[in-house]
Amino acid sequence: MSSSKKFPRPEVLILSLIAKPNAPTELGVSYNWAEAYIHHGYKVTFITHLSQKVHFEDYAASDHFELHFLGTGSSLPANPSSLWQAARLLWTSIGWQISVRKWVRHADRKFHLVHHPSISSVRLPSPLFILEGFNFWGPLGGGHLGNLSRLTLKNFAYESIRNFSILVFKKIARIAIGPRTRMNLTTLATNSPTLQLLEGIGFAKVIFELSDGIAPPRMSRKSADKLMTASDPVKIIWAGRIVESKRPRVAILALSNLLSRNLNAELHFFGNGQQEPLVGLAKDLGVQKQIIFHGAVSPNYLMDCLPEYDVSLFTSGRDSSSPFLLESLYAGLRCIAIRTEVIKSIFPEDIVSGPSEENFDENTLAEFISMEIEKWIVSEKESRVSVVTKGREFAERQTWVEKAKRILEIREGQGQEL
Repeated sequence: MSSSKKFPRPEVLILSLIAKPNAPTELGVSYNWAEAYIHHGYKVTFITHLSQKVHFEDYAASDHFELHFLGTGSSLPANPSSLWQAARLLWTSIGWQISVRKWVRHADRKFHLVHHPSISSVRLPSPLFILEGFNFWGPLGGGHLGNLSRLTLKNFAYESIRNFSILVFKKIARIAIGPRTRMNLTTLATNSPTLQLLEGIGFAKVIFELSDGIAPPRMSRKSADKLMTASDPVKIIWAGRIVESKRPRVAILALSNLLSRNLNAELHFFGNGQQEPLVGLAKDLGVQKQIIFHGAVSPNYLMDCLPEYDVSLFTSGRDSSSPFLLESLYAGLRCIAIRTEVIKSIFPEDIVSGPSEENFDENTLAEFISMEIEKWIVSEKESRVSVVTKGREFAERQTWVEKAKRILEIREGQGQEL
């Protein structure tokens, strides 16, 4: 895409309250967008909160990248876990946005587009007003209500508060986000429930776009010959924070089912969290020797070792999306997930298969998953290659460079430079 020929002043403004370059979570999203716009020949002016300066010590300004820190120096909770933290984040966001507006007015510059990546959740601080030009917010997830069935008291309370916050957002958004902003802000939704929520609130321009992306130059993938055969034992990988809402028990139960059918397999957990209950479950089932806990590892290490595995499991019941699934698809793994309403709206079933969330009993979910894995193990080589090839092609459409290209094309369709 030759952007410099189409646009006389190719400059993008990115506004991100919280940002951390190359972080594996939502914290790294804003900088990924910046790199992608720069790839397309645009200069990026990047504004974040002053407290984020510590994350940018190794990133100097250049002809393509202009960096500004605004606001006070107090730290910010990236993922507020209490009402007090959420209120503090919202209050800080309001003050920071006012500072941004003053800066833009003083700078007196025209931008080709203004992108507010936020931190990928519709429930966290949003643009309260838009700046002159073409404004994009998102991509956003988190607009779906979590399933409260069969949770422990602690997790039931957490998920209830989360669901309540979505309902509160729906009620107050029309007041907090003015009609001009809702009519002119192009909002990007990462799944169907969030898209429907935003349209219901009154956002006039809502577009489907995944919040996650991949950067192929930093990733590894299986060679063609490794796509043809499964390992012995079959190596299954599960990655993420080990908490109840992500249902890691289901993965262990599925492994137990496979072993009981004399299928040689092992399960690898990557991530920190509540490991002790899983160890106890594995011992009760007699499968502890086939489970390896690796703990937290760097994103680069995880991506480098992905091609060593055969199957990627995603058992979460509430996540809006999953960069790990995209990375697994790109690496050439067979991906199996609990197909929640969110997962169904993102990933076609022929590339990410699995049981529907309605089958919530963990033993039923585990049985479905083990059957999917067994089906893949015994499938013909050609069929196996076809599935992973489709998955890889899907992931390749979600590179940050391709995602930025889509935003620029949407912007081009909306009009010429102001």
